[in-house]
Amino acid sequence: MSIIQWVVFVFCCVVSLYILVFNYFCIYANYRNKKAGVDKHVSYIPFVAAVFALIATAVSPLEVIKSGVGLFGVVFIVDVGTSGILVLLILSGVKYLYGRVNT
Repeated sequence: MSIIQWVVFVFCCVVSLYILVFNYFCIYANYRNKKAGVDKHVSYIPFVAAVFALIATAVSPLEVIKSGVGLFGVVFIVDVGTSGILVLLILSGVKYLYGRVNT
């Protein structure tokens, strides 16, 4: 059981890290395209890295990772796709409420 647990843990960590790096590369690619005058947008992958980090935290054979927020909390905050979506949701909610109050 311990070997399967380690394999799933490492696989989920690698996939989560890959998606995290890909999301930051999307920022660089969008900046490079905008600077070059290319009207092409590269999209992020929201929430997928956080899901794999949650699975890695749940099956982690190390008790240190399971305590506290674990990998899930770190990836959830550091990942551009996930935190960007949450910031946009909060901003759109504030804009919606502000529009309802002023009308």
